Amino acid sequence: MSDAVTIGRNIKEARTEVGLTQREVEERTGISASQLSAYENGRQMVGLVTLGKLASALGTSIDRLYFGKPSEAFLNQSADFGETVVNCFRKMEELGVVNSVYSDRSSYSADLRKCGQELDNMFSLIKEFERRKDYYPDPDTYLEQIYASVANQINKRYPNGEEVQSYAPAPYF
Repeated sequence: MSDAVTIGRNIKEARTEVGLTQREVEERTGISASQLSAYENGRQMVGLVTLGKLASALGTSIDRLYFGKPSEAFLNQSADFGETVVNCFRKMEELGVVNSVYSDRSSYSADLRKCGQELDNMFSLIKEFERRKDYYPDPDTYLEQIYASVANQINKRYPNGEEVQSYAPAPYF
């Protein structure tokens, strides 16, 4: 996902959290609603001065708009690959997706506690996508659609991060 898309999502999220429309932000900042829409949809990268105006109008910080919610900023702000990987694992562990398991005195391992089906599906789709990437007119958009589809599957199965208990009726004999 590009920086423009990530920042755009953060701007939109901050704007909706405070209950402002794009027109109301336009009135507060002088940034047209159509320009704000371009930022929010990741079609255009927002500059630092404009990001400052938006942060002020939305009652938040530039960091929040750039990196996301404070609880997620540690995932996005590091340029260090290793730190990013470790932080992602820590976040997944916090969400209950993976579980650190002390398997014996010499090693640790991790296992998926939830979202396994969905992640397996995502990996299969990505593998197929990579194999046939040249057939897609806009591969980046298609890949984003894969991610969004899997995210929707996870959200349906785990609303608010909790697993939905499905009760199948007992077989009738």
